[in-house]
Amino acid sequence: MHEIVTGPPPALFSRLAGKILEFRTHEKFARITVLTPDRQTRNVVRDALPVFVAQEAPPAGPARAGLFNVRITYLPPWAGEIARLRIEHLGLGPLPRSASLAVISEAVRRTRHQTKAFEVDGATLDPRDRPSFLRAVLREIVDLKKACVSPCDLRERSVARYCREIAAIYDASETILQSNKWVDQSEILALATERLITDPCAAGEDLYLFFGFLHLNELEKRCLGALADAASRACAYVPSVPGGVAFAVAEPTIALFETKWGITRSSIPAKSGVAREIVGDLFCSDAEEVHENPAICVASAPEPAQEIREAARWIWRVIEEDDSRFQDFQVIVPDNRHSARFAADVLRKAGIPVNVAFEEPLSDTDAGRGLMLFLEAVESGLLRTRVMDLLSACRPRGTHPPGEQARSVTSSDWDRIARLAGVSGGIRPDRSVRSEWDDRLARYECALAWRIEHQPTEGEENAVENVASLRREHEATRELRQLIHELDASREAIESASSWEGWVAAVKQGWQKTAEVRGSEEVRQIELVLDEIATYDAAGKLPPAPVRWIILAEALGHRRVSTARSDPHGVTLTNLAGACIRPCRALVMVALSDGEFPRTTARTALSVQPDDGFYHEFSGLPLDPQKAIDCAMFAMALSAASDRVRLSYSRRTDTAMGEKLPSSALMEVIRRVIPLEESSPVASLWDENALHRELSERGEWAVREPVPKPKECWLNAQELILAHAASAAGTSAGEEIAGRVGRHARDGMALLRARDSFPGPYDGWFAERAMDDVLLNHVSSLGTADNPLSARALETYAECPFRFLVMRILKTEPLPEPEIVLDFSGMDSGLVLHELLAEFFRRLIREQLFPQRPASVRNLRPLFDELAERKRRELERGGTIPPGAIWQIRWTALLESAWAAIAWSLGDARSWEPSLVEVGFGVPGGRVDEASSEDPAYLPLPDGGTLAVRGIIDRVDFCRETSCARVLDYKSGRKPRTLNGLTNSGRLVQALLYARMLNQWLQEKALAKEVSEAWYLYLRNPVKTDDTDSVPIFDTLAFSAEKLRDGQEELDGVLSVIIRCMRGGFFLPLPQDPPNGEHCTCAHCDVAVACGSLSGLTSRWKRYQKDTRGACFLSLRSKGGAP
Repeated sequence: MHEIVTGPPPALFSRLAGKILEFRTHEKFARITVLTPDRQTRNVVRDALPVFVAQEAPPAGPARAGLFNVRITYLPPWAGEIARLRIEHLGLGPLPRSASLAVISEAVRRTRHQTKAFEVDGATLDPRDRPSFLRAVLREIVDLKKACVSPCDLRERSVARYCREIAAIYDASETILQSNKWVDQSEILALATERLITDPCAAGEDLYLFFGFLHLNELEKRCLGALADAASRACAYVPSVPGGVAFAVAEPTIALFETKWGITRSSIPAKSGVAREIVGDLFCSDAEEVHENPAICVASAPEPAQEIREAARWIWRVIEEDDSRFQDFQVIVPDNRHSARFAADVLRKAGIPVNVAFEEPLSDTDAGRGLMLFLEAVESGLLRTRVMDLLSACRPRGTHPPGEQARSVTSSDWDRIARLAGVSGGIRPDRSVRSEWDDRLARYECALAWRIEHQPTEGEENAVENVASLRREHEATRELRQLIHELDASREAIESASSWEGWVAAVKQGWQKTAEVRGSEEVRQIELVLDEIATYDAAGKLPPAPVRWIILAEALGHRRVSTARSDPHGVTLTNLAGACIRPCRALVMVALSDGEFPRTTARTALSVQPDDGFYHEFSGLPLDPQKAIDCAMFAMALSAASDRVRLSYSRRTDTAMGEKLPSSALMEVIRRVIPLEESSPVASLWDENALHRELSERGEWAVREPVPKPKECWLNAQELILAHAASAAGTSAGEEIAGRVGRHARDGMALLRARDSFPGPYDGWFAERAMDDVLLNHVSSLGTADNPLSARALETYAECPFRFLVMRILKTEPLPEPEIVLDFSGMDSGLVLHELLAEFFRRLIREQLFPQRPASVRNLRPLFDELAERKRRELERGGTIPPGAIWQIRWTALLESAWAAIAWSLGDARSWEPSLVEVGFGVPGGRVDEASSEDPAYLPLPDGGTLAVRGIIDRVDFCRETSCARVLDYKSGRKPRTLNGLTNSGRLVQALLYARMLNQWLQEKALAKEVSEAWYLYLRNPVKTDDTDSVPIFDTLAFSAEKLRDGQEELDGVLSVIIRCMRGGFFLPLPQDPPNGEHCTCAHCDVAVACGSLSGLTSRWKRYQKDTRGACFLSLRSKGGAP
């Protein structure tokens, strides 16, 4: 009896329950085994199956009787039962789960001579001792074992990078396992497969029901294939929607069962579920239909806490509208250790009870965090911040006399005492705990004792200090000294340990001695974990401290305990793996940011994973198996919701990081479900105020000129029209454009679908499918006398034409997110830096204060400090500076950068003299020099045309001895990593362009000077030297007279290509590097949101690289930089 059933999860549950009841009617006492792929799927089936059995059971009989003698398990423990006899016969034992990293660490130590390729010259720490490297190696070896690749097989794969090094470590790890008679999970699966092949009766007479298997690795294929052959009665229930691209990953699994049993699948169509219409179309590039579905909503928030608060408001609103219960909601969070706790806390604060569907790891309990903080404190050298983190997480023991009540000394009190005593950091190698902690605390304790003893007389009431408060602080100081001594003793014991057993004993003793560890269930579980780690001596020598910390953290993370705060009547909080088959009425999924959730599998730098040949047969594109599994699980979670779905993402993780984009999975949903808006038959006239008032409430974009903000978070064709119409507001052309909006516009996300076929106006390609004549006329005037271009604008276009379109033509920019703490941005810092240097050198030129020798430069520091102080007071009066400490740090760094430029410029005072400051070309206003040209510079192009260029040269120096001049340009950013030609593929044209413009200006002014040098001064974080008279070191980029001459031909070619492409309407998103590459700036770009998903942009970028219509622009990036 065999059967293969595919369909959405709720339908599979119903069919599974029906099969169990049907089997029970014929054989009442036979055992049924429901086999699932993992623990979370097992838990979901265990919870949901009784409900479906009750629904499928006939009214006459008890529903619970259908689950009699039904065992629900998952593959690893089931395989352990099958292989147990074989393991016992061979005298083997299972490898402790957290010992894998210890084994790899020992294997790496044994193969030092064979893995020299991983060494880094000049590195203070060998990369092979880093936990990240060991984790990467472990992941590689686990993947190889799953693919049934042996070390000998790997050595033959000479084309794979680092294959011989990984093979050596792989071989050494196998030797360690064999010498200790350990078997890991891969070996257990192999032994179970071997027994099923040699003894088919090992499977028993059970009815096997395979539920929830999607993609199988080679080991799992062999094991399940052997079980499918051995089991006479078995059925497979595979989540899959017929024809659904998202479920292509399940096709090899279905084909395996079909081949083994010689039958074909039976598919259950999706008859219910709010997302049933779109699940089959997900990730299908040919699907064009967009469904109107108001029950599915998409949202975003500036940060994670706000995102979950908005989800909580939505839950309350749905409960009021639909009369739902909390149990009807399922909230899915990313699968990491912090997301669930964070989301649960926010939901509880919103008054929503939470039922955590997965158990809490020991590392997240109070005792577990206390242990890890204790280890961090002692292994960091008793760093003050680490010690205070420990004191804030757990209450120290032994700091008050026995029998007395503990004093209310908080961690902030101890932190204040440490700072007042002068403790600023940890113990340096040349210092001791006595000099760094104890002596300073002792002096502070003595000072407090003196103040207590020498109090003023009672009559002086205003000067009398609170004696009781001083005494409490005195006692707290003494207790802190005692605690530091205990931590120092623990530190010495831990550092002197030479074995796992000794290290664990020192950790347990120090932890129990320092912190108040009560005999709770959590503490007992932690002690069991530590006792298990003490047995790792068989794996090898004690690894470095960071590796030990990681091993302990992972061991605590693997051990789970029940969550006491979980409410069974609340919303279910789970991750994607646990939610993909759990039916629910309303689904809430948060943190759908690009690269995070559903996650993408990042290849390590080792890159030796075997290709398992998985092929996306619907789209014809190769996919990463793990990414395909994540996409399938995402689609399964959508199909499990019956009434409502809410998907959201946070645009940033914290104030220090850049914007986040929606994940590719979220983009797929958006382009399928956002309803289309029917255009009005009557074209409305341009009403700037009305549109601004209406759209400003909904969008996230602002335009520097009065412009309506777009309706959605991504720029599209409609928004291109609106933005340009707004820039032409008040003109007949603007009214004409706005009048055609009704005929051209569709909803933004539906229009983005056009990006998946070929370049069009939605991606800034106007040459063949002109979206608007007025916009094209504006583009064709770029670089003329009416519309001159700056050097920075030309560089922006060479870097990414689409960014140039959004920022320079449409003048559209993202609204900045409100910051909790005001900071000084890089743009502000660069502007102030230029103003300071300009004011200083103007004063120097006006009063002729040039030093006669380099040593006299420091005599000008008082003048610089005077100007800087005036500027600082001006900024502080404006109220745009960050608070105290942050402002002091930013201002000090800015002054050091400015002074570094001054010291460098005047260090050779005999040769060069600053002569002109901020020479402008076509730039109106009082900022530029009086001798500046009011008109832009007109440069001839190779094709006979001219290019109008405007800009400001930061400084011009004249040589004292010859008729030479040099151009200097200040940069507050970083120097480019590499250069392709003298113009760096058009992204570095200022020096060559300004040199040509200045030569023309000098000829017009009849000055007998010629530009012989051009310099970029990169003033970001200059490095001081020990010599007080020496110039701080910073990056520079110089162009000699020879380079300036040689670069003019390359500059002509670059300008010709840029102007031709600009005026031809070419504005595709084509940065230099792939958008998802390590060095690409798309993740930090101001207009990145307009490009959509980062993964989607990367796929389009690859197509555009091959598109012959972009060959002219791509010629900029030919080797050597010359088009």
